[in-house]
Amino acid sequence: MSGRRVAKGDHLVISDRTGFTVPASKTRRQWDGLIVEDDKFESEHPQEKRRAIRDNQSVPNARPRNVDIAVGALMTTLAADAAAGATSITVESTERMLAGDRVGIFLDSKDLFRAQIQSVTSDTELTISELLPGPVSEGNKFINYTAVALQGPS
Repeated sequence: MSGRRVAKGDHLVISDRTGFTVPASKTRRQWDGLIVEDDKFESEHPQEKRRAIRDNQSVPNARPRNVDIAVGALMTTLAADAAAGATSITVESTERMLAGDRVGIFLDSKDLFRAQIQSVTSDTELTISELLPGPVSEGNKFINYTAVALQGPS
């Protein structure tokens, strides 16, 4: 320590805030346990002693919102190519399709051809009432406007 003189009965301490050696009589112990000079002393903030108030955030009689259900046309795709003038169409699935349903078929020219189902011959084959005006390729969209599909969970 330094060769400082202190009053009788006093001793030197190192301030936790500044690191200087000072007489113990000119220091105080803070609320957080640090020993600091009198002019550097900080009292505890009154908000430190406050207790949190319990806040009940539950909602009485809570009921979740219903799931939105969009209703639209039943869609599938063609499973095989069909030439212009054909009436037999192969689709991925004919489930829920009936004779008399109004349908739309996207041609290779990107035009939408509207027709009516004449008969459903198998799980993937159906016959339309009019001749295709142009060729259609596998993967083109097939829309059944009469058989409505529910989208999403029911």
